[in-house]
Amino acid sequence: MPVLRSARSVCTFAVMAAGLCVACAMKTAGGELTRQLPEAPLFMLSAAAGAGFAGVFLADGFGRARWRGQVLGLVSAIAATVMGALVGSAIALSVAAATVPNATVIEALEIVPLFGFVAILDGLTNSVPVAVTWALSMAAVQMWLLRVRHGGRATSAASI
Repeated sequence: MPVLRSARSVCTFAVMAAGLCVACAMKTAGGELTRQLPEAPLFMLSAAAGAGFAGVFLADGFGRARWRGQVLGLVSAIAATVMGALVGSAIALSVAAATVPNATVIEALEIVPLFGFVAILDGLTNSVPVAVTWALSMAAVQMWLLRVRHGGRATSAASI
């Protein structure tokens, strides 16, 4: 796969996949706000798009070796979650608002950032499967990028 050679493209794909996994967990076993989420196809696509967007901008934070790299990876995972939730909910609610009569996209965009953040916070704090899925997904992103950046050497993986 020649497209997935740079760390930035791998991170974009990996964070997008992690966002999709967390979105599936939120839709199936999420917190009390699960019933307020958009329909599954729209929710999954917007979550993946938002996470991919976050992965592009936060790629430099993933895959660093040693304990500082792990701390930076954790901070990047949290930032990617927040950024992905904001962008993903903006996409989902804008599309949903565009399909409702007498609603405008501007009205949807005014409430979006709060809703995206609250939905992900609700899923992570009230649902163990969502929290575990998030932790495992972000650990997988960190390990995959660690391998990409350091050529798969065993010494770099030992710092995890």
